Amino acid sequence: KTSFYIFILKNKKQIVLTGVPGVGKSRYTTILCKNEFFSHEKVIQFHASYGYEDFIGAEILESSLDGTYVTTRKGVFLNFVNEALLHPKENYLFVIDELNRGNIAEIFGETILALDRDYTVDLSREYEGIKTLRLPDNFYIVGTMNTSDRNIAFLDLAIRRRFAFITLLPNYDFLSEVMLDNFDLGNVLRTINQRILSTLKDSELILGQSYFIPPKGENGYVWSFEAFKNQFNFVILPTLREYSFNDPAAVNTIVGEYLGEGIQELDDFMVAFSAEFSE
Repeated sequence: KTSFYIFILKNKKQIVLTGVPGVGKSRYTTILCKNEFFSHEKVIQFHASYGYEDFIGAEILESSLDGTYVTTRKGVFLNFVNEALLHPKENYLFVIDELNRGNIAEIFGETILALDRDYTVDLSREYEGIKTLRLPDNFYIVGTMNTSDRNIAFLDLAIRRRFAFITLLPNYDFLSEVMLDNFDLGNVLRTINQRILSTLKDSELILGQSYFIPPKGENGYVWSFEAFKNQFNFVILPTLREYSFNDPAAVNTIVGEYLGEGIQELDDFMVAFSAEFSE
């Protein structure tokens, strides 16, 4: 898959990886950052308080013996673009995690036009000697978005048309290799997602495989039933409750009445899980 993403990036220059939480968007950006095609990489994350000043540039106060004066500072994006311009034979990858968590129009400002790649933007002011912005051919952008986040509905159309969107789906085959006694967790997740679709009627509320993957140990990805019970009760169930707006009937339909209660006794949990998901 990595070669496919590189191919799309070479042609489009900027892509967004979308999908429900847990399908591996951050994992793929990590893999891309390590790809030999890129010589330099930078990863940032948008959030509600992230602004133009962080991204493009800001005016700041400096002090000297003569007093206080106003100067400017390049933001992380403008700084990384400038580095790429100085080294045209090296490829630069800029990753924006949680792209839709920030106010995109505000963060990019006038520089959103530069994403067209054949457009030079006049900046609102000069930042450390830089007056214009043009993205060079050796500069690539990857963003990530959770499609279950309701903010995605308000994604700026200017971003939608300037990025290639690639949707990641739950990897049931990989999950089938994760060990939990004699259960096929790929089939377990497939069953749960089918029930989510039939109950909640929303494909953006299915679960990704990461919800069912334990930390990797010496023997690979192996769950103990105790650890899986805690993951189920304190991670998976709360997610389902949130998605269903705390509707107990909906949660019970998805995972079964007994599991939906959040069983804490290990033996009882094992019996209920076996009854619900044994093939």
